[in-house]
Amino acid sequence: MKLIVAILAFLSISICGLAQRNDTVFVRYMDLHGDGENYRIDTLFSGRPTENHYLVGTTMLPNSSSSYMTYSYGLRLTGFSGSDCNSHSESEAYGSSKVLDVQRTDSTLIINCQVGENCCYDFLGDVAADDHGVLDLIYHGYGENCACNCCFGLTYTFSFENLYGEEKKELTGIMINGEEATLFKL
Repeated sequence: MKLIVAILAFLSISICGLAQRNDTVFVRYMDLHGDGENYRIDTLFSGRPTENHYLVGTTMLPNSSSSYMTYSYGLRLTGFSGSDCNSHSESEAYGSSKVLDVQRTDSTLIINCQVGENCCYDFLGDVAADDHGVLDLIYHGYGENCACNCCFGLTYTFSFENLYGEEKKELTGIMINGEEATLFKL
């Protein structure tokens, strides 16, 4: 009897220990085809901490290989956000990618831009920089495909950091998704 109790206790402790190692994320999607606010739920499990890379909604791609190119300019991407659809006008949505303004303080660089994309998209933000001093604001639209296009606002936030201990290079311009027509000279 003691042996059975000991085995059951060991199994209970083992199961609890394994359950603590897994992270669980519950994702709730709005069902656009239902009436009212109907949701469907997904559950994501991961067995190792290196698998905990969940990107949901409009967010930045953390520590991508292209973002390391901005370090030589003393910049590190620390935030990325987007606004809701600003306009459903097709003429405003197509070809409307442009840098709206650049705000610089001693510790941060904030760049606001607008892009024309599908109305139901969320965005993944990334950055790169080339050897000529041009900062490339990269975004990837993803999600549902709706029968409309919108103008969205995207905001990239950088902190100034001396990450390599070297003299940092100076930026000469900013463009969006590598499109020369969007070049904003500094």
